Amino acid sequence: MLPAIRMLPVLCGAALAVSVVACTYAAHHAAPEARTRVRYGQLPARLCLALNAQTAAATARGDTRLWLQLRNRTPALRHSPAFHLVLIERGARRSLEPFGMQVDPVEAGRAGPQRFIFDLRDAGLAADSTGRVCFEIERDADAGAPQDMDAELEIAMRWQSVLPAARRPQLP
Repeated sequence: MLPAIRMLPVLCGAALAVSVVACTYAAHHAAPEARTRVRYGQLPARLCLALNAQTAAATARGDTRLWLQLRNRTPALRHSPAFHLVLIERGARRSLEPFGMQVDPVEAGRAGPQRFIFDLRDAGLAADSTGRVCFEIERDADAGAPQDMDAELEIAMRWQSVLPAARRPQLP
């Protein structure tokens, strides 16, 4: 048997071990994401994210942004009514940013996601007693109702670094 062929199981085993370690590390250190599914008629929807001192400082510098993804369960053929991103602080609500969805892109027969990035450096974020900061996605009441108030909307939210990979803080 040739030496290279004898080494193949060892090389494949090493590659598998590296892959498992890399996937485990990525899953453990991935940005936590808040998700919910809600009907338009049930809005506002509240989502909360962990806010530690490092994330709060990076957000205040503008190095970290709030990433939001919306996806209609059924493709919409017209743009959505306007939404508002609302910060919940000590029980009070503060509107941060209006935004809206366009006509849905369709991918493999289902609505494609629409993504938004919010720069919250001037928001003065502070964690609540549980170490989280909460936001609501609400429909602009003045913009009119969507055609179908029973239509479902999937919402996902997380912190997103905007720094190039070389400048990001190293994870432990």
